[in-house]
Amino acid sequence: MTNFAHPLPRHQANRYTREQFSEILAKKPLGWGAYKIDDWIPGKFIRLSRNPYYFRAVEELPHFEKLVFRFFGGDEAATLKALQSKDCDLVDTEQGLKHLTLERLLDSDKRGWIKGIYSTSTSWEHLDFNIRPAESILNTGAFAGWDLDGDGQGPFGDIRLRQAIAMCLDRQKVVDDLFYGLSPVPNTYLPPDHPLYNPQAVAWPYDPSSAAALLDQIGWIDTDNDPATPRLASSVTGVPDGTPLVMNYETSQRAPRQQVFDILSKSLATCGIQINLQTYSAVDFFKFGKDGKVYGRMFDLVEFAWLTNTIPPCDLVMGDELSSAENDWSGLNVVGFLSPSYDAACNSQFQSLPGEAAYTQAALDAQQIFAEELPVVPLFLHLKYASAYHNLCGYVLNPTSSDFWAIESFSYNDACK
Repeated sequence: MTNFAHPLPRHQANRYTREQFSEILAKKPLGWGAYKIDDWIPGKFIRLSRNPYYFRAVEELPHFEKLVFRFFGGDEAATLKALQSKDCDLVDTEQGLKHLTLERLLDSDKRGWIKGIYSTSTSWEHLDFNIRPAESILNTGAFAGWDLDGDGQGPFGDIRLRQAIAMCLDRQKVVDDLFYGLSPVPNTYLPPDHPLYNPQAVAWPYDPSSAAALLDQIGWIDTDNDPATPRLASSVTGVPDGTPLVMNYETSQRAPRQQVFDILSKSLATCGIQINLQTYSAVDFFKFGKDGKVYGRMFDLVEFAWLTNTIPPCDLVMGDELSSAENDWSGLNVVGFLSPSYDAACNSQFQSLPGEAAYTQAALDAQQIFAEELPVVPLFLHLKYASAYHNLCGYVLNPTSSDFWAIESFSYNDACK
């Protein structure tokens, strides 16, 4: 394996043998940041001191002369005690997620013991419709596989069904129950605070009445006037009459997806839609190949997470990413969404440079089409959170950056005013 490193001054690099090089740079890297590493005892601590050559030193940054990173293995009670006693000034997001429940952190913050710092992450959960199912499940009884008209699309090929289901999903309750309302309900694959987020993208709020009207229009009829029982098909294109509006909701065994299912199954039931939970190990769920549940396009509905970033990930459902035999069943587009207008907007985004008017417009256009045609319903943005002693300031979480992106600004209250 070949290792690469950034350029270093000769008088520094010549001090080490080739064998020593990687280890030395891993423990005491040369750089241009706010601090330099003085000591590192694996599993115990890393001690840093102010870098006198830092380019912002004339601004008296960084504020602290020394910083110590402790490797903390405590449980929830020990973590809170360390913060309250000021043994620690800050517990970062990695440790916070391991050793502090969000409920406990919010309670401790409310009581004035410590303060919580919260941000959405780059991970967003979504529910996918199998629009273009694998041939192996066509007309076999699987809900997504009904295709009696032979156009290659199952019931989810009707955009109205996707829109109706979106309006039957109480996503606000999901974020309220899981994240105490700290995470917004997204309308596209970008969070609302992203600079390229399209605020004009259509939203699908929880609205069972409007959903019922769409379902009636398609031919999914509430024959017994009881929304708690599944609707039945009547002249639905490609679907046998009498087919119940019942589908499998498939996901991995990772928490808290069971809780998400419980909430959404109840809200869907108010619309006459029944979902049955099926869970798999992550290995089986995400297996590549034509026999894979997700990549083989052999599901009805699937829930999992994707990552977003500073560059809008419109390619997730582009036509040339369709998971198929041509790419060994490994394409990102596992839903079978094919839209020339969407592909044109996404291609325009990737063929332009960030900051150009064409880039911005293409990013907005792609989101608009995505939100209208709904190949995927964004459910929620995962949350990351940290905790700090009250007088620590300058620590700001950013969805796309390290916890320590603004480390030179860390200080105590007086210095932050």
